[in-house]
Amino acid sequence: MNQATLATNQQTVIGRTSIVAANIAVTLTAGSANIDLSSATIPRNYQGHLIRVWDTGGKKIEGFVGGDGTGTVQKVYSTKALTTQNWAAQMAGFDDTTNCTYEIVKVYNAVVVASGSIAASAAQLSLVDGTAFANPSGLDLSPYGDGRHMLALYNTSGNYAAIGFIKAAGTGETLGSELLTSWTNDGTNGYETFTTSGTDITDAANTSGTANCYFGQAVTIGQLIKHVINNYTLNQANIVYRFGFAVTLPIAEVNWSIDIAGTHYTTFTATATRYLGFRAYTAGAGNFSASGMSFKFVTGPSATGVTIVNAKGGTTYNWMYKHASFDPNLAMTYKVLFVGD
Repeated sequence: MNQATLATNQQTVIGRTSIVAANIAVTLTAGSANIDLSSATIPRNYQGHLIRVWDTGGKKIEGFVGGDGTGTVQKVYSTKALTTQNWAAQMAGFDDTTNCTYEIVKVYNAVVVASGSIAASAAQLSLVDGTAFANPSGLDLSPYGDGRHMLALYNTSGNYAAIGFIKAAGTGETLGSELLTSWTNDGTNGYETFTTSGTDITDAANTSGTANCYFGQAVTIGQLIKHVINNYTLNQANIVYRFGFAVTLPIAEVNWSIDIAGTHYTTFTATATRYLGFRAYTAGAGNFSASGMSFKFVTGPSATGVTIVNAKGGTTYNWMYKHASFDPNLAMTYKVLFVGD
């Protein structure tokens, strides 16, 4: 939106000050627009705000405060998105060699600086109050971890949303302790044999429909869980085993119906308060085995993820808004919005 079209109720004047000619210098050239007020804080502490300057003849220039230049020079951009280093408006004959007056203006419009899509099961979100973060697979959000951006996520089905302020970039994925210590076999629902050695499953034979195998670790809705498995084998391709929530599924985040050689992992966000485990989801007889299983809560994002807070500059790691029907494991779109200082 061009500054000239902004309604007055979308702006707040932060301050207005006179400055002598010796303390101001501007560059009006398109592509290298900047301003120097001989100050390390003004307008540097107001990135994303508008700066207006009048010379003694009443000629005006204005633009959005952006990145730091050399010394006390501050780059100026034509829009709040801070993409084009031009002045937004400049009157012919403006003269910065005279004494000037400038004002800093806060503009209340958040602009979209990045957007795209996130595949199902790839968002890797923690929706738990106190540990909110986003760590989408294949998407680097770290450039926006400066306290001046918001993240908005929308399910492509139903358009339900989760929205929060980006606090900072992650410092490396952190995991909680191992949750898997022993298995419980729900033998009444079809398992004929079931053998384990530590976290390994050496043999599990399903004789009929939807058998459950789980361990007694209930989860909190919104927790991000990392599941690791090695050398998974299944001798009936028409049998689907679902890893994630066991015991009265229907919610299941990972479907495996083929052999997997080597280490494989997946992450999913809990959408129900149930036990962790696996289930033979389709009817029929089949055997499978798996080694090196692990379930751990993800407690912090990787270096390409970001922490989320519920207010700009806040310290409460909650989402500002999350719809009760927002599903963190479904496909979604995202927007990163620049809100400024």
